[in-house]
Amino acid sequence: MKKKVIWIVNNYAGTPERGMQFRQYYLASALRQLGYEAFVISSSYHHLLTNFPENGVADEKGVPFLWIRNTKYHGNGVGRIVNMIIFSTLYPVEGMKKLPPPDVIITSSPHLFVLPPALILSHVMRTKPRVIFEVRDIWPLSLTELMNTSRWNPLVVTFSIIEKAGYKYSDAVVSLIPGAIEHMKKKGLKEEQFNYIPNGLPEEVIKKYEKPSREILSDEDRKTLEKIESMTAGCSFKFVFTGTVGLGTGIESLLEGFATFSSKINSACFIVVGDGALFESLRKKYSHPSYPVFFTGRVKPSLVPHILKMSDVACAGWPNKKIYELGGSPNKLFDYMAASLPILFVAPVKEEYNIVARAGAGITIQDYDKPRIAEGFEKLFKMDPDERKKMGHNGHKYLLQNFTYREIGKQYSKLIEKLLD
Repeated sequence: MKKKVIWIVNNYAGTPERGMQFRQYYLASALRQLGYEAFVISSSYHHLLTNFPENGVADEKGVPFLWIRNTKYHGNGVGRIVNMIIFSTLYPVEGMKKLPPPDVIITSSPHLFVLPPALILSHVMRTKPRVIFEVRDIWPLSLTELMNTSRWNPLVVTFSIIEKAGYKYSDAVVSLIPGAIEHMKKKGLKEEQFNYIPNGLPEEVIKKYEKPSREILSDEDRKTLEKIESMTAGCSFKFVFTGTVGLGTGIESLLEGFATFSSKINSACFIVVGDGALFESLRKKYSHPSYPVFFTGRVKPSLVPHILKMSDVACAGWPNKKIYELGGSPNKLFDYMAASLPILFVAPVKEEYNIVARAGAGITIQDYDKPRIAEGFEKLFKMDPDERKKMGHNGHKYLLQNFTYREIGKQYSKLIEKLLD
């Protein structure tokens, strides 16, 4: 029986060896294990890659990628938009030349230029592929809410038109945001088209968080880890944040709350792992003896399980914006759950869409008042260690039940079979 061919299209897809983002890689791997012929189509240059590939088809540790030649850019200016347009223009042409014709095309946001070519292919290709519109971030709503971009900005207007067309003409819509249906219905999506399929982790990665091994680290990585251990040696209780130090992560609110908390408790510290647009300004503000905050900068992904292992509580958050009431699937939450850490989550998310609350994996603060966030730090700090351990166990169990790529692959397979039936 001929295998069904799936194209997974994302401008910013990567691999564990080449750099983020990993969802498309892990999803393709899971689908291939289920008997599909899954391919990832990505740009040979984007800002998340650290090890740039050659153009063309390549086997990336068992997952075939089609890398589309593209231009370099810096920041979020015109160069990045040009990169988006080139990728969206070339991937259908290169895909038809170099890959088997698809039965299903999964176009994955954030940017929406990838969608119209897929809708066109669904009409002109012999296989008449079904189109799944995967919404990672709700664009252009994210642009207008988080970056205060005018709704009359030409890019916002263009994305608004594509967004509505996607909800109307795609065969199915998948979102990583559980409450996205509330927004999408207002834009014309029929409820039966909506599918919530979250982010997650593959089981082999979860095992690395459960029992991180120093033996597999390079000498350079061991030195980096020892430096972080030395930096925080005087600290008996460690809070940790990992990921992008920038807009959309709630790091500013977390640090403000911690500063208030640490003014009366001096045995705890906060480790900030990662970099981003706010890294330098926050480091300058909090790199002071009165603030026990340590900024490591970006570290290799292989070190994150070790840093989480030395920590007591993990921290995550979102800005106090209406869009985050609908929830989300931030990878850092799954990293924390894999490491069995209790979580302090500062977010305006509704209870029914709150992964941390549903798992019983920590404390959620919805009030962005600094003293309230400080109370969250204090509550976890003073909590009985067995109760913290139970929260960590709850999160780990919930992760294994709901957020492995084995389970995510099964959910996607069920949707694909429904569309092709």
